[in-house]
Amino acid sequence: MGANRIWTAVSQQGIGMNRQLELFSADLMDDAIQTTCAPPAPAPDEQERQQRMLHADLEARTRIAINLVITDNKSTMMSLRHRPDGTKAQVRLHRMFLVAPQEVRNALAHWIKHPRTRKHDTLFRQYIAAQRHTIKRTPPQKIRLITQGNHHDLDAMMRVLNQDHFDNKIDVAISWGRDNGKALRSIRFGAYYAEDRLIRIHPRLDQSFVPAHVVRYIVYHEMLHARIGITRGRDGRCHLHPPAFKKAEKRYPEYDRAVTWLEDPANLRRILRRPRQ
Repeated sequence: MGANRIWTAVSQQGIGMNRQLELFSADLMDDAIQTTCAPPAPAPDEQERQQRMLHADLEARTRIAINLVITDNKSTMMSLRHRPDGTKAQVRLHRMFLVAPQEVRNALAHWIKHPRTRKHDTLFRQYIAAQRHTIKRTPPQKIRLITQGNHHDLDAMMRVLNQDHFDNKIDVAISWGRDNGKALRSIRFGAYYAEDRLIRIHPRLDQSFVPAHVVRYIVYHEMLHARIGITRGRDGRCHLHPPAFKKAEKRYPEYDRAVTWLEDPANLRRILRRPRQ
């Protein structure tokens, strides 16, 4: 799942209480977040150009007539079929290979000429693993949304925030998440799943002692992710909170008030402990 999970509180023994709350930890990025940061598929014209270049490169290197088919297959990234006389080959490649570096292209040419070779198996596996974010996901099952909690109504909050701060341009769903009912060592207050266009809020925030302005702030934070998205810097790394995000967040009227409450160690302990039934 493509998931942007960035609002995190962590309880750590043996450190000062002022470090218990790590609100914006980039170290918590997982595979789902990397998927969110994946570059978009090329435009049709650009993909055709890339395919022509790859086709010409492979034919020049192999001296074999190639019928090259580019796919979005979710399970088979490479397949090859030769004519019995060896004069022509049908090659099916996932579109990730359109932007493959020269080393991988050379390996493809060798594989086409020597279909039984295992010489470049490791290279192919490494490249496919590095490009797994380009593999389209199977459409998710319909998600059951729960917006009305015991104490806070997420849908009502998001509608007001959307109107007041986003000109009603945020078109995503929202729901309370699930709670295992156990005492926690850490908690992710909110998550934005870009591929599902869904915000989930941790149900530990749906308790009577948690102020509404705190929940609103978490919702606003996730809505900002839906608005701004994740950017990729010049170093190639994903930036969950680029400057535009931080600037917009600090403009939120309840920002200081909400963060002050969240940074109070006593409040964190109450959230992490096992809730009463």
